[in-house]
Amino acid sequence: MLWNYAPCVAQSVDPRWGRTYESYGSDLGIITELSSKYTQGLLDGGIIACAKHFFADGNVLYGTGEVSDVARIIDRGDAQLSDSEIADLLAVYQKLVDTGVQTIMISHSSLNGVKMHENAEYIQKLKNEMHFDGFIVSDWNSVQNTTPNTYYDQVVTSVNAGIDMFMEVQDFETTRDNIVKAVNNGDVTEERVNDAVTRILRVKINAGVMEDPFGKKMTTVRQTTGSAEYRSVAEKLVEESLVLLKNEGQVLPLKSGSKVYITGPAADNPQAQCGGWTIDWNQSPSYDISGVTTIQAGFRQLAGQYGIEVITDRSRAEEADVVLLVVGEESYAEWNGDTQDLQLCGDHGLSGNSAAIDEAKALGKPTVACIVAGRNVIISDYVNDWDAVVMCYLPGSEGQGVANVLCGGAPFHGKLPSPWYSSIDQIPSGTPWLEQGYGLTGSE
Repeated sequence: MLWNYAPCVAQSVDPRWGRTYESYGSDLGIITELSSKYTQGLLDGGIIACAKHFFADGNVLYGTGEVSDVARIIDRGDAQLSDSEIADLLAVYQKLVDTGVQTIMISHSSLNGVKMHENAEYIQKLKNEMHFDGFIVSDWNSVQNTTPNTYYDQVVTSVNAGIDMFMEVQDFETTRDNIVKAVNNGDVTEERVNDAVTRILRVKINAGVMEDPFGKKMTTVRQTTGSAEYRSVAEKLVEESLVLLKNEGQVLPLKSGSKVYITGPAADNPQAQCGGWTIDWNQSPSYDISGVTTIQAGFRQLAGQYGIEVITDRSRAEEADVVLLVVGEESYAEWNGDTQDLQLCGDHGLSGNSAAIDEAKALGKPTVACIVAGRNVIISDYVNDWDAVVMCYLPGSEGQGVANVLCGGAPFHGKLPSPWYSSIDQIPSGTPWLEQGYGLTGSE
């Protein structure tokens, strides 16, 4: 069935979390607005939506990351929240329930010491108080990280907590057998099983899955991905998401007639642009991702239109009027992106960042730094050496969108979705270098 595991409505409060880029940011108002409209768009298109991860997955504390198959720094950790903070997060889900979201995925994380996959209090609140009539799905093998000592007891506890469908990828047959055994043993009531089955069937029936279970009657606007129409939309999204942090001397937009030296490990890097959920989970660093226009390629593509000359040959760098320094983070997914230092040249920085930064400084020319990363990294050691700074986040396949804005073909619209910190110490203090919502327009 057409089931999208989205929207992700995590409130990202600590950028050291490896899943930061999956969130809409730190502001619950923005998260609520964007996620509800995204959900409505899925519903309008006949797609089953799935709000995740219920809940507080982005509020976990640094140092509480789950230790199971691997040791994590922050991912799947414990969110220690007050009643009012909990109410604020639940209000986001209430909006999505009211919008019509059909499924909700449980978080790997814990709330005040209780794993969400066994947190009956809040799962039942969804069903009984928030009037959610869809079904609850577990996350990937996460039942196996709940507190009971045996897999049987883990399944029983999760079923009784209110989980209706299990994403137990390798052990789904054992999960099924355990549920049957639990009913026969009296550990799970038949009423609970009937509730789960009813909820699952209701979603499928309402979505038309039962009438066309294999999608044979389904028609789509496009038969393949990557059409010119969809790429145009993607390019527009790139243009509107760029955030201008600094623009001294009005170095941007780049002037017609300029020679631009492009350097840095993210300049011609499809993997960095696309992030860790492209192609497969955490596999993008090792894939040759085709169909991507890199930022460097985008500048070459638009150079004639804007009257600039692109230079990539280091031996010609002295000819340039402006240096375009494109740096960033390696691609990663989930806990693989958990970090202790958050530094641009730290444990997740691209190899070559430091050398490119030093090269740009040594050239002594006006420098525009473009940062390609899934979160606001610490740049305090370098920002004073840069005339302009543009946060590109993960622009994906359409790097020409970056070139178009930097050359003045489209204005800067983007605002920071989360605060930007200049040191690790600022994170718990809540006093950032730049506040959430900051972003220049280029006309200042």
